[in-house]
Amino acid sequence: MKLNKKHWIALAVAAIALSGLIGAAYWVMTRGESRVERLALDGGPGKQLVRSAMDKIYGHSNYSRERDCWTLTQDYNEFCMKPLALDRVGSGADGRLYLFTSGDGSHEGEGGESQFAVVGAFILKEQGLDIVASSNGMSFVNHDFKGPDAVKLISLSATGDMAWLAEGAIYKSYPQLFAAKDKEVVEITGELFGKRREELERAVFEYRADRNEAGEPFYPLLLSASQQKGGSTQVFKFIFDNKKWEYVCADDACRERYQAWRDEDSDDNEAEEEPASDAPPSDANAALFDDGNTLSDADLKEVLAALGVSYVIKDQDTWGFVTDKCRTPFRLSGWYTKNHKEDHNEIWIRGGDSCTSGSVGQSIWAFDRDDDGHLRVSFGVPATKFVVVTDGPDSDSDNPYHDIRLSGNGFCESIWRWDGKQYQRLRNEAMQPGGCDREPAAQQ
Repeated sequence: MKLNKKHWIALAVAAIALSGLIGAAYWVMTRGESRVERLALDGGPGKQLVRSAMDKIYGHSNYSRERDCWTLTQDYNEFCMKPLALDRVGSGADGRLYLFTSGDGSHEGEGGESQFAVVGAFILKEQGLDIVASSNGMSFVNHDFKGPDAVKLISLSATGDMAWLAEGAIYKSYPQLFAAKDKEVVEITGELFGKRREELERAVFEYRADRNEAGEPFYPLLLSASQQKGGSTQVFKFIFDNKKWEYVCADDACRERYQAWRDEDSDDNEAEEEPASDAPPSDANAALFDDGNTLSDADLKEVLAALGVSYVIKDQDTWGFVTDKCRTPFRLSGWYTKNHKEDHNEIWIRGGDSCTSGSVGQSIWAFDRDDDGHLRVSFGVPATKFVVVTDGPDSDSDNPYHDIRLSGNGFCESIWRWDGKQYQRLRNEAMQPGGCDREPAAQQ
């Protein structure tokens, strides 16, 4: 049959309509999907990008060519941080880099304590490597003091939110999920569970987002669990709890499976654990130290006076330190640094609450012994974390103290330097543009 002009027009209209339907269907099926590209760390553009990002985050001077890692010093513990995964999400001016780093811990840290591995998670603008959201030095738990074996990105929402799913294993697997909340990356694992010991070698687990069901702010997650490759598969569902800001099981079958996974730890440890004492610490020394250390009576009196605190016990659950202004008991924790465990000439104390430290929620103090033998405050500021800046004073300087970096005031960090008598603020460093505009004044 010969087609006339009307037939051709009708066919063209039908083709356009069909194309539109196909496009709409494709959009529905792929809504919220951002283009994710895993970049190689040992070559190509990924190698240079990850090197530049690690230098920016950890400092070029903290790179060790011998160990091929960047040293992170946290509370006088050192971690050898290495990039584990670098993903490019999107492209062009809106492109983001998702960098996940890992540093192994040790079986014995300060004071003989077990020390977990740590991980870092960073979202950066690809152009300029400006930090969008980040967290560093987060604990990674897998009972082997090792960082995760693998990490992958999971799309969490139609608006482009992504999460890192990191997992490590020794006698069972431990998945941990991290995602950005405002400017910080936080753990949102909740009730996600891994393989039990009898499943470790043969079971296949896969977490994925359920794009077919809306969730606020994140999609539900589905776990497909099969006892062996090609075997029957059981699917568990998790929904996001806005109040807890973590994923929780959606039904009883999931909760029972989660509890069975959890119980393996408690079964192993039950025989080893001694009943914990419910009694509050007997005095200020016991409240400050949980590792057997103490301050002499004279030193304790000077430290408490300098802090303006006294130790109180109101009842079994309500005890701690109070000041004239802050009458609700708060906790303080003290420790001697590695080089002063014997002479006790330097002590660090951390703790407090919103009354003592404002919105930061806690403060950090350092005490040093002066020429007259007295412990005095060398600094005290609201902060949640400090790290030793290893490239502080020049090697030929008489200054024996390294610079200190303090964080906890949002996206403004401060560098402090020893002036021969005490620490003085050297400079502020904004972690993003405007990050130090409202940085609170130091309290000494």
